[in-house]
Amino acid sequence: MKSSIDQVMDDLDMHDIENNHLDEENHQFGYTDSEFLHNEENQSETQDMNDIGNDHYDEENHQFRYGDSEILDNDGNQLEIQVQSDNVAAQYGSCKQFIGADGSLFWIPEVEPGWIPTLGSIFKDIKDAIKWYKGYALRSGFDIRKSTERKKSGITTSKYFICNRGGLPNTSTLDTISDDHNKQLRNSNCKRTNCKAFVAFKAIPHSSEVYLWRFEQQHNHKLINQDCMHLSRAKRQLNVVDQAFIVQRCDKKRLNALFWADDTSKQNFELFGDVVSFDATYRTNKYCMVFVPFTGIDNHKRCVTFGAGLLCREDTNSYIWLLRSFLKCFGKAPIMVVTDQDPAMKKAIEIVFPYTKHRFCMWHITSKLPLKVSWETMNESDFKADFNSIVWDSKIDVNEFEMR
Repeated sequence: MKSSIDQVMDDLDMHDIENNHLDEENHQFGYTDSEFLHNEENQSETQDMNDIGNDHYDEENHQFRYGDSEILDNDGNQLEIQVQSDNVAAQYGSCKQFIGADGSLFWIPEVEPGWIPTLGSIFKDIKDAIKWYKGYALRSGFDIRKSTERKKSGITTSKYFICNRGGLPNTSTLDTISDDHNKQLRNSNCKRTNCKAFVAFKAIPHSSEVYLWRFEQQHNHKLINQDCMHLSRAKRQLNVVDQAFIVQRCDKKRLNALFWADDTSKQNFELFGDVVSFDATYRTNKYCMVFVPFTGIDNHKRCVTFGAGLLCREDTNSYIWLLRSFLKCFGKAPIMVVTDQDPAMKKAIEIVFPYTKHRFCMWHITSKLPLKVSWETMNESDFKADFNSIVWDSKIDVNEFEMR
């Protein structure tokens, strides 16, 4: 039976480590093991570079090529990283500058002692190792991305992760106006400097654990300071917990539909979302879009807002998109929905909320009375009193309602 590391690292099966190198009692490598790692690294360095692949590594210049990897964005769960201190913001981007033998400058991050990488460090699986390196990069002031993986007999045996600024910049010219090419340009505001910082993990055979195999901490560029760390690519993401902002655009890049709900709206829906009313009778003047507020009533009989939408058309497809966005945001459908008598809206509710009770708004019903009843009857006080006593009676059944 395959272990969990097989699923994470494409059926990982390692052959390069012998069991006598691992101290199972202390779950770490000893001094002799460090020698083993060093010797293995020297003996197989040429082979490792060949395993990276010609499209990933330039053996002649000993550097990574542009476009060899993809950005490793954070999963929106950065707070799940196990840290030794909750207040780590002050450590972001702290580094020391050095001058190399050739006169070039390089920078080494300064992080908390518990985050300093150590060859031979063991992680429970590859996901835990990646999470650790993300945490290290976050505290050091740089982004990371997946690079290459080493394979043996078609099976992945190691994985490399490099600094986001590693590799050579793309110097090829591409006429983006010409229709002759079909290559899509990759948008990036990161300037590659051929940074050599990287880390490599290997797996321990017959186990889901991996260990830190190779590591380079020197960067040939300045690291991001704490004031700018939130602008890094890994951190520059929409927080869907605080708000759900779902936008749909048409082919001409114009706003076609929009739904919005903040954290307060989500809390209101959780408490008072059994009955939801939404009305599409409002229309903005400037953009001629339909404004659709989702509202309810709290326990003080006050109106509360669950969300709002903007639609360019009042058709069934637009309402289906809006209701699906509502469902995606809140995770559940209301028990009852109150709307006007729009047939497109009625059909959309039947499709998206098949188990929700749909009722028409009383205001829209009573507003059509002049079209159904004569003017003289409408002005009779007895008629109004009798009518209101029937329609506003929440305990009346269907048969009694029809009879009266």
